[in-house]
Amino acid sequence: KPENVLLTLPDTNETLVKITDFGLSRFINETTLMKTFCGTPNYLAPEVLSTRGESSYTNKVDVWSLGVILYICLVGYPPFSESTSGTPLNDQIVQGLYTFPDEFWSDVSETVKDLIRKMMCTDPVKRLT
Repeated sequence: KPENVLLTLPDTNETLVKITDFGLSRFINETTLMKTFCGTPNYLAPEVLSTRGESSYTNKVDVWSLGVILYICLVGYPPFSESTSGTPLNDQIVQGLYTFPDEFWSDVSETVKDLIRKMMCTDPVKRLT
């Protein structure tokens, strides 16, 4: 989530990105399958929500979460919200019910929107890696 992404400005002209809060993290390799049901609901990938710890998922869940963060960074609000939709949050995520309203997205290129679509593809097999 954005609260765990820190930007530092050292004495150079470069900005360093630091990621924090690894309380429930562990080292994995490309063949490791995860089953733990954990995370902040707005950033959970559909496969985490739909399996609820009963089945495994891969590190592609991180690509989904980064897509959600990118969405928020570009327009200042999350792609999924119970307060703006009559659909429960979990259903919005599992079904991929997000949009790019022109009111907020008109200045964002189609290339960037396509990147978000690929990062937030509900099918992890088709999701950008």
